[in-house]
Amino acid sequence: MNDSYNGLEPPWGPGLPPGRPGVDWPLRVAAAQADQDPVNCAHPGFAAEILHLALKYAELDYELIPFPVVESWGDIIGENNGTWIFDGLLGMLQNGTLDFVMSYYGMTEVRTTTLDYTFPYQLNQLKFGYVMQKQNSVSLSSATLLYGMFSWKVWLAFFGVLFFLMIMLLLTRNFKVWAKKDIVSHNHGHHPVTVGKVDYSAVWDVFTVFLEQHHGEPSEGVLSGNLVILIIGFTCLFLHTMYEGYLVTQMFKSSSGKPISGLSELAPLIQDGTFQLISYGLGDIFFTILEHAEGEQFDAMRKAIRANPPILIPDIDQVIAKIVEDPRLIYPGAYEIAIYSQIRDKCSLMFVSDDDLPEMWISIPYQKYSRIGSMVSAAMAGMVDYMLYIGDEYTAIEQRGDKCAGLDNLQEGKNPLAIKHYYGLLIVGMFGSGFALLFLLTEVVFAKWRKDKNAKQKIIIVQQKRGF
Repeated sequence: MNDSYNGLEPPWGPGLPPGRPGVDWPLRVAAAQADQDPVNCAHPGFAAEILHLALKYAELDYELIPFPVVESWGDIIGENNGTWIFDGLLGMLQNGTLDFVMSYYGMTEVRTTTLDYTFPYQLNQLKFGYVMQKQNSVSLSSATLLYGMFSWKVWLAFFGVLFFLMIMLLLTRNFKVWAKKDIVSHNHGHHPVTVGKVDYSAVWDVFTVFLEQHHGEPSEGVLSGNLVILIIGFTCLFLHTMYEGYLVTQMFKSSSGKPISGLSELAPLIQDGTFQLISYGLGDIFFTILEHAEGEQFDAMRKAIRANPPILIPDIDQVIAKIVEDPRLIYPGAYEIAIYSQIRDKCSLMFVSDDDLPEMWISIPYQKYSRIGSMVSAAMAGMVDYMLYIGDEYTAIEQRGDKCAGLDNLQEGKNPLAIKHYYGLLIVGMFGSGFALLFLLTEVVFAKWRKDKNAKQKIIIVQQKRGF
């Protein structure tokens, strides 16, 4: 097996050190020092930053192991008991020699049957674009929180559901209207009720259902506290989901100005000094793409940067501080999840059109069923607070072509992540209301049956006492 790895041997030797991985000993993370490989779709620069943030978020230590020469990222060399065998770095992941490789690969069908993949980052999945500008008004987080809490739509839905619940409770308390018999006992201190007429005095009894979780004796057939809890539970689930949806919608709205529609619009603003780019270094993928991309908008942007060079500070915290201090400064790297996570409470979000910059996505492979891999994947998911849209399908296509997908003759596959959008809210509401109504009707039918049964038993007892 080792011969298939093209000489890529780990410096620590075979086997695992004793203790807890990532705690007692650092995780084994390989970094291949090679140019971007358009065939196997390996981009270690961006993957290294994301994986570093995920490991830091999960509080796991790692050891960076450079491989200066990589002959193979991971080609299929055979099959064993229905499992594909890879060579290169993917092969070292497969047999547990490495825990992670700071690079990402097209998630094709063959690879997913052999390796597991972390939580994916699709670089335009949040749809806020690629440029961030200082927010000039109130904190975005506080403003959206207030909007979400006091939106008239949220409160209208809340009171609407409560009103519906109260009506259902009232009708249940007076189901004798349907049964055409007086089932309210005079010995329990209730007002007598005429058959076929709603007992409006029972409104108070509805409130006692909330307060006491039951009303009087169970034989009275009043709506049980269990049903109330079920209805309120579904209501809270629906309102929480709807509130989150409104919060997310507002969070990703630009609150301080009209979004920049593209590089062609941004370039003259950079050149005349209206805005100035700031970054921690020219190694950011934004500048890499800008340097090599062809097109009028990229030519205009390169000319603007030559006239008004970006501010470079090799410290993310200082970059953020500068952005907050100076509203003219723009950070051109929404690829940077760390930047976004740290300044989303202080900056409004502006975007550059998706047509100007290519779409990229990342999902780092690890050994099948690895517990450490699952932990890091969960950490990657936890670094992003909200996902507006991920999609139910992915397409393994790079800006250099579709060779990633072509390796396994697969163009697209299923993404296991769920979609969060307003159709989802509607489904939650439908299921919640449907189940609540179903339990309500069941309770009414059961109460009617119980009352009829008790009435028949009383008739039998009276008849027996009279000697019939």
